[in-house]
This record gives sequence, structure tokens and C-alpha cells, in this order.
Amino acid sequence: MARPLFPLTLTTEQRDLLETISRCREVPHSLIQRVRIVLSANARCNNKTISQDTGLCEDTVG
Repeated sequence: MARPLFPLTLTTEQRDLLETISRCREVPHSLIQRVRIVLSANARCNNKTISQDTGLCEDTVG
């Protein structure tokens, strides 16, 4: 059974911080992947689209 979906809403400051982190070269790649998932979810992308964009499997994204 699928888990319920909850809307993700970030403030402008949170989104700006995550976008900065996503471009930082000193941050571990695993954290950058998580940040990209959150930013995509905030943009209302579904898990399938996010998994295709990030190259991760849908189970990892969702």
C-alpha cells in the first residue's frame, strides 16, 4: 500500500539555501542528491519525474 503524499512547501529562504547547497562543490554528493529531490518535490514534480531527472530509482526518491 502506498504511503500518503503530503504537500511540500518551502519558504523563499529555505529554497534559496537548498539551491546554494545544490551548487556547492564541497558538499557530499549524497546530500546534493537529497537536496535536488526536495527542490523537485517543492516544484510539484512526481516521484517518477524526479527519479528520471536525478538518475535515482523511484523507491529512493519516494
